[in-house]
Amino acid sequence: MKAILIAVVLSLISLPLKAQDVKLFQNLQVWNVFSMNARNDAGEPVDDRLNTFLRRARLGVEGKIQNDISYRITFAYDNIGKDVFTAVSGEPQGSSDKEFYLFDASVLWSIDTTWANLTLGFFRPQAGREHMTAAFAVTSFEKSLENFYQREYMLGRGSGREVGLNLGGLMHEGNFGINYNFGFFNPNHERIIGNGTKWSPLLAGRIALTIGDPEMQKYKTGYQINYQSKRRGITFAVNGTYQGKTDETATARRVNDSTVLYSYTGGFKRNVIIGADVLLNWDKLNIDAEYDIFLRGFSPEFAGQIHSGEEFADRAWHIRGSYNVPLGEHIIEPSLLYTSFRGSAQSVLYKNGTHDILSATLNYYIRGEKWKVAMTYADQRGGAQSRFTRNGKSSRGNYTAVGFQWLF
Repeated sequence: MKAILIAVVLSLISLPLKAQDVKLFQNLQVWNVFSMNARNDAGEPVDDRLNTFLRRARLGVEGKIQNDISYRITFAYDNIGKDVFTAVSGEPQGSSDKEFYLFDASVLWSIDTTWANLTLGFFRPQAGREHMTAAFAVTSFEKSLENFYQREYMLGRGSGREVGLNLGGLMHEGNFGINYNFGFFNPNHERIIGNGTKWSPLLAGRIALTIGDPEMQKYKTGYQINYQSKRRGITFAVNGTYQGKTDETATARRVNDSTVLYSYTGGFKRNVIIGADVLLNWDKLNIDAEYDIFLRGFSPEFAGQIHSGEEFADRAWHIRGSYNVPLGEHIIEPSLLYTSFRGSAQSVLYKNGTHDILSATLNYYIRGEKWKVAMTYADQRGGAQSRFTRNGKSSRGNYTAVGFQWLF
């Protein structure tokens, strides 16, 4: 399925195009991060450090094949120059810093501009708002924890992209609107499918109700948080994903002649995400929040093999608020974020995991999100196993940072 969908996308894009239909774009985040109080895997303190690196770097092309068919292809070369002990999320590239890879490749066919918009290719399943909102569009310095945990639980990979198709619609009349999405995807990461001997598709759906001004004038699969003081509205949404049985796999480790221990590597009996989110924009005020539950179940035999319960539920959430302060033609925006993750006692991914971040950010919009400077301080804490600490001994630590963003 993956090969077929990519072939369809590339064949559509290869059709003759008018020059005015093609747009090249480059998105950059250059971050200067000072990390404090980090520890290595042995629990030993490492030196505080200042790291300048490309947090996110994207190069792409977008345009239209005809009025009702548009496309977008994006390549990424993120985290170039990132130090392994820099406290922000995201894995550094190898020391050669040469990774350049496909990040997004999709075609949107508006069969009916209101009720039937079909997206196919390699793109984000429509699930939680934070996962679907570009990092260039959030009001905190870094995205909240749902983004990173949800993508791992849903797809196994941090990019949050998978090959599939999605049918969606957008209708807004007067002060009320509805936005729906339903998608079918084919995950292939070993954390999700194990050895791949069993197959189940990923189903993803989301429905959103808006009161007041709409979030978007026409249907799209990307979202934003700050409307630069031009929206008065609130949007409530619920979302869910479901994937059935895949190949449950574990790695064997012999302790002695009579004892073999098995460590979980991937697959499940079922994998479910349930979430809800809200966005309020009222002139200069922006508030958003999200809550997600990650449910995973195993067959009784496999649960016994890995010494786990047959089901566990981990959770992540956030609340974030900001306020736009006009400064001539520019905007200064103070922003606060609290985000948290909790792993259950039965979790085979993050057993009893805790991860909390409280961050304060000051954004300076010079040309909206196209040219932005941000300053932040983030207090991070965590325990057991989580993305804050790999083994209960390591630690990401805290950080203060200045970042520059250009979209052109």
